[in-house]
Amino acid sequence: MRRISVFLVLLLAGCGGAGNTAAPNVPAGNQDKPAEDPAEQAKLKQARSDMLQIKEGVENYWFDRGHYPLELEDIAKLTGNPIPTDPFGAPYKYEPEQFEYTITCLGSDGKEGGSGPARDIVLTKEGFRD
Repeated sequence: MRRISVFLVLLLAGCGGAGNTAAPNVPAGNQDKPAEDPAEQAKLKQARSDMLQIKEGVENYWFDRGHYPLELEDIAKLTGNPIPTDPFGAPYKYEPEQFEYTITCLGSDGKEGGSGPARDIVLTKEGFRD
């Protein structure tokens, strides 16, 4: 949770006020590169929120059953709630292991890797991998 709080503080600090001439999310020295589209930023934020909810479902399943679900649909069957698709229209990728799991949003391009809005968002039991 601390990593998310730090992320949000850095994100908000990077946006600055109306007088800030630097584009948000653009490293120093790269002011000529365009910032991410606000709509794409909103989708990435929604993906993180969805993934945290899915993680909660995975953890609750483990507490109820003593093992992680084999697929996300197992959570949907248990709760009666559907698993959301990512904000780009693709299913979240879920990879369970015995004592670990990974939840991934493949970004706007739906492929592994990428940068900007196409970058992967990866969440494990320990938190987001950034």
